[in-house]
Order: sequence, then structure tokens, then C-alpha cells
Amino acid sequence: MADELVKMQDQFSGLDMGALIGGPLKAACDAQIMMAKATSDFIQHVGMPDMIVAQAKKFEGVKESPANSNNVIFNTHYYGHEVEGAAYPWCCAFVWDVFRMCGASKLFYDGQKTALCAAVESWGKNKQLTISNKSKGKKGDLVIFDFTHSRRACHIGIIIKNNNDGTYTTIEGNTGTGNNSNGGMVMKRTRSISLIRCIIRPKYAT
Repeated sequence: MADELVKMQDQFSGLDMGALIGGPLKAACDAQIMMAKATSDFIQHVGMPDMIVAQAKKFEGVKESPANSNNVIFNTHYYGHEVEGAAYPWCCAFVWDVFRMCGASKLFYDGQKTALCAAVESWGKNKQLTISNKSKGKKGDLVIFDFTHSRRACHIGIIIKNNNDGTYTTIEGNTGTGNNSNGGMVMKRTRSISLIRCIIRPKYAT
């Protein structure tokens, strides 16, 4: 997104907008250019990981409705219409939607769709995006869980903070205090490294 905004700004540079379109329209164009530059500068200064986490946190407390239905806005965005039933768990759809809302779809699963945590894990490993040391996760990293130690990916979230005590603060969709991987709510959680299968770091700009 930042690169696209910079290109938009550059396209106008060097043009005599006053001669081309007159005063009022020139003022409107100048405002558009300034807005594009301001947004670009903000993204480059704050960083995409911060934007991803901030966007995810906006939905804290959102629940599927009715309970145990998997009918939730993130599934509606993912499938293009409302869905219900056990076939539609949505922890992965939540992460997909957050990246989409931030204009960063290409950073998650190469811009493709998947609602399967195992597919995201395979993608991260194949693209060499996984972090070998599970204690070195950072804000904005994706975290794949195996709560039952079944050697199977069962849940995904986004790291908010490395607590440097063997735990992470995360933001997750479809979780709950009574069911870690199918709890029906967007929540902040504190997760032990022992529950983590892998950590994936998208190719954020540096």
C-alpha cells in the first residue's frame, strides 16, 4: 500500500496543474497528493505490523451470532455471503480479513484465500517465513497453535507482544475462555510457547 501511494504522489510531480485544470481543481488535486503522502509517511513511520495489530484489536469482543453458529462478519467477507454451521470455523478467516482491511492481502498466504491453519503453516514453511526460535516472535507475526499436542495445526492468531517470560500476548478470532480454538469471539489471549507449533513472519517492509 505504501509503495502504491508513493507512486500516486510521484505521478503528479513536475506537472503544471494550475495550467492544466485551473485553480479550484488544482487545489483539490493538491489536497489529494498531500493525503496520499501523509498516508504513505504514516505507514512507513508506524510500520505494517503495527497497522495489522491495531486493525485486529478494533474487533476485540466481536462474537459470532447466534452462539456456536460461525455466523460472523469475517466469514461473510471471506465467503462473500453469510454462512453458518460447523464447516465454517473462522480463526483463519479473521486473520485473512485483517490483512485485507489493511491493504496487505499479499502478505498473507500470497494474497490467496485459505481458512485452514495447516495450509498457512505449510505456506510459511515453504516460503521460509517461519522463525526457528519460538521465543523470538515479534509484534505482527502469525502464530500457529497445537493446544492438544496432537502435532496438528488447530488455531491461528497474531502476536501483539512478546512478554519475554515464555508467553505471548495475542489477538485471535474464534477463541474463548471455554474453548481455545472454537470459542466464537475475538479476544486478546496470553499464550505459552509450549502451545505453539510455529511462528510465521510475513514479508513486512523494513
